[in-house]
Amino acid sequence: MLIQWFLNNRCDPRGLHLTFVTYPTQYRWEGSEKCWYGRQQKMDVVGRMIAAHPSSGECFYMRLLLNIVAGAKSFEDIRTVNGIIYDTYKEACFQRGLLESDNEWNIALEEAATFANAAHLRDLFITLLIFCEVSNPAELWERHWENFSDDVEYKRRKVLNLPNLKITNADKQMLTLIEINNLLKQHGKNITEFPGFPILDPTKMSAFANHLLLEEMMYDCNSLKLEASQRIGSLNHMQRVIFEKVVQDVASNNGGLYFVYGHGGTGKTYLWSTIISKLRREGKIVLHVASSGLASLLVEGGRTVHSRFKIPIDIDEFSCCNIKKNTHFAELICKTNIVVWDEAPMNHRYVFEAVDRTFRDILSKRNPNAASLPFGGMTMLLGGDFRQTLPVVPKMGREATVNASVTKSHL
Repeated sequence: MLIQWFLNNRCDPRGLHLTFVTYPTQYRWEGSEKCWYGRQQKMDVVGRMIAAHPSSGECFYMRLLLNIVAGAKSFEDIRTVNGIIYDTYKEACFQRGLLESDNEWNIALEEAATFANAAHLRDLFITLLIFCEVSNPAELWERHWENFSDDVEYKRRKVLNLPNLKITNADKQMLTLIEINNLLKQHGKNITEFPGFPILDPTKMSAFANHLLLEEMMYDCNSLKLEASQRIGSLNHMQRVIFEKVVQDVASNNGGLYFVYGHGGTGKTYLWSTIISKLRREGKIVLHVASSGLASLLVEGGRTVHSRFKIPIDIDEFSCCNIKKNTHFAELICKTNIVVWDEAPMNHRYVFEAVDRTFRDILSKRNPNAASLPFGGMTMLLGGDFRQTLPVVPKMGREATVNASVTKSHL
């Protein structure tokens, strides 16, 4: 009947002043032919529509509009107000003044925020969404989501035993939205039934279950920003060339293998710290490793390469790291943007080749071409001084030591 009403209005201008409800006063519906016919004489007829509960969503709002919109020729005409076609019937109702303001719900949430905790506020928000006629749920969410997410960071710190964990506002918002969606599911609803909310990202919940990944995300971005700006200004010409090249490579996500060769005291560690501060404050994940424990302590978050990548002690040319796919460690490697490897000449070339094979295997999950790229396409920044200690090869001479160095690797 509705479709035929549209079609009738296109070819019969006599009924353009009638709404869908008042149309039967001048037209009759022929059920067998499924068509509207004009009445010969005006009759006192009452039109009716199927009832729609406010919780039925767009059906309810379309029903409201059909009571006041006259002469519609399409669904778009029903949603048109002052020449503007709105995306939803609810928006059109709001523009026509058919819906009340959400001011009373804003006042209720603001008042509750003075004495209730975040969990209670989320429950109240769910109650408003389900049982009250909230005109603009998305606007209500935008105004109060910070109060709803007040306990998110604390709960993640407690569960993961990471007292210094920092969560960005965007992640807080998404984690809170996931919790609200879980509460809605208990009532048979879903967040997608309420237009205007951000799109859910379920990977956020799994990401915040990975403590290895979170350890690399908990740095203070404000202090890193200040540190990076101070360090960048004091770089010399060669340091700045390396810095810009590496940062550009990470930003473009092209992958690259670099080696910074410099004598002791020429500022390699200072360069590492500058690059790492710059990238970490942008939210990038940087793994800093070193061949020795002493060198790994020179940069915050540093680890020895054997500890970080689980490299076997007894290693040969066919060895791989003890990292399995679909684990938290593998997820960390997939999310890593760059690896900074200090004092690289001290490691046996088999160590680099083992890490290379492992990275190619793990990163092939997200990039099918990773198997043919050095380190699976990961940006690798190596550094050190070949005048210092080279790999120790027990009971062997100079030739074996040189053959064990990274310069003899196929990489």
